[in-house]
Amino acid sequence: LAGITMNQNLPPKKLKVFLLEDDEVSQTVFKYLIEHSRDCCVVQAHTLKAAFSYLETRWDILFVDLHLPDGETIPLIEQYHQKHPDVPIIVITAYITNGAEIFAAGAREILIKPISSSMFNKMFELYIDGREKR
Repeated sequence: LAGITMNQNLPPKKLKVFLLEDDEVSQTVFKYLIEHSRDCCVVQAHTLKAAFSYLETRWDILFVDLHLPDGETIPLIEQYHQKHPDVPIIVITAYITNGAEIFAAGAREILIKPISSSMFNKMFELYIDGREKR
């Protein structure tokens, strides 16, 4: 995990973004796109096992790769959504075969790679900016 352990406090005023992506290049690009669109604290994981250790953390938004070397992330999405149903979960994937199952698990959007900076901005506009105005 990059930079933060489970016991550290996340900055209180920054958006808390969780990024689950196994590909290091994609992780770097996504983190760059996210951090340059908003003032965020991005915590990254690259395995399903590592991601499960963050289930209790309340994030502002999650970006979750669907296919990881150690398994599919649908169970993680389901469990996180059950604990925090109001937190948006955005699935990122290179291909999709089970869209209905992903949405049933609790995902709000599915983004197909490659993902542009405008798509990341759109997710923040839809799910974060609107919530801050309420």
